Amino acid sequence: IAARNEEMVIERLIKSLKDQSYPEELYEIFVVADNCEDRTADIARAAGATVYERENPMERAKGYALNFLIHKIWEDYGENAFDGFVVFDADNFADI
Repeated sequence: IAARNEEMVIERLIKSLKDQSYPEELYEIFVVADNCEDRTADIARAAGATVYERENPMERAKGYALNFLIHKIWEDYGENAFDGFVVFDADNFADI
């Protein structure tokens, strides 16, 4: 999830992802709090996501944020730790 100043909606998305019938031990929810000026990162962490914070005011776009996030995941988990990635906008909602 790439999120910039999404404190009002990020918790709802994370909760909807956790409420899916898919076994929770088989996936991880990652958030890149990108150039945030609010509590997006704190709220996402409290909701159970793994959060990376990115600060680069010269590069403000989802592509930059997702590139940063993928490289952080590879750095921390290894390039083969996950079979794939699904990208959500912070204001999405995953229906059960």
